[in-house]
Amino acid sequence: MEEICVTIGVCARNCANTIQEAIATIAGQGFPHSRMEVIVVDDGSTDNTLESIYRLVLAIDIRTTVFSQTWRGLGVARNVVVKNARGRYIIWVDSDMRLPEDHVEKQVEFMERNRKVGAAKARYGLVNSKSVVATLENSRGFFLRSESSNMVGTGGSIYRVEAIRDAEGFDEQIRGAGEDIDALIRIKKKGWLLSRTEAEFYERFKESWKDLWLEYYWWGYGARYVWHKHLDGVSIVTKLPPVTFLASFVRCIVIFRSYRKLTYLLLPLQGVFKDSAWVFGFLAAGRESLTKMKVCH
Repeated sequence: MEEICVTIGVCARNCANTIQEAIATIAGQGFPHSRMEVIVVDDGSTDNTLESIYRLVLAIDIRTTVFSQTWRGLGVARNVVVKNARGRYIIWVDSDMRLPEDHVEKQVEFMERNRKVGAAKARYGLVNSKSVVATLENSRGFFLRSESSNMVGTGGSIYRVEAIRDAEGFDEQIRGAGEDIDALIRIKKKGWLLSRTEAEFYERFKESWKDLWLEYYWWGYGARYVWHKHLDGVSIVTKLPPVTFLASFVRCIVIFRSYRKLTYLLLPLQGVFKDSAWVFGFLAAGRESLTKMKVCH
């Protein structure tokens, strides 16, 4: 039996409408399937996500393990993957992602050449959408392709198993998003490098204003914990409406010149909208923390 080189980690919750496409693109990878494994963690789905996962994994020729748990948060779900991974690397695939067939190959080749890199992010592939909201969000991928930030996140990223275990995995106390940023800060503090690769991935962005608000609210909520823990790990100033409007206005000009699409003229308003949601989530988490402190005293 060949040695497992790479573990594909899929943490899923209430994604019955998108999980099929994600698993299909994993199964379509050109990297030797005998050197891959898939670990899927269903984190308390209330729709038929789990049933869909069981049905889908039966049709692929990659060794797959499925875990099911009551909802405990992304930190716990990701740690299930980290603890059970047999590969040298973990490639994180979100349930709303699609991978080109050379994704795994390019990610692994990069890590093999760069032994000091603990985690690396692939580049966003641009996706056409009929939804105004999704089109505007897709422009984020346009700028992230060339962004120099080393906060690589998880979706579309490859982690060296040694590095994430060295950093003691993901913080299971975080509620909301942000468990990835926290883990990356700790990986970097252990002396590992963070980087970007030439692999691509495609993400299905939110298509309604309501879903966009909820997503950014959730991210802001988790960011409050990361900020409290690291202080320098989250920039609050960049999320304030005046700053967001100016930054989005500049991006609006850049991308409009490239694509001449009138929809992109809405970017400043969309930027203020989603970062306002982030700020509300951040403040809500702060209020909850204060309430808990008062109760304890």
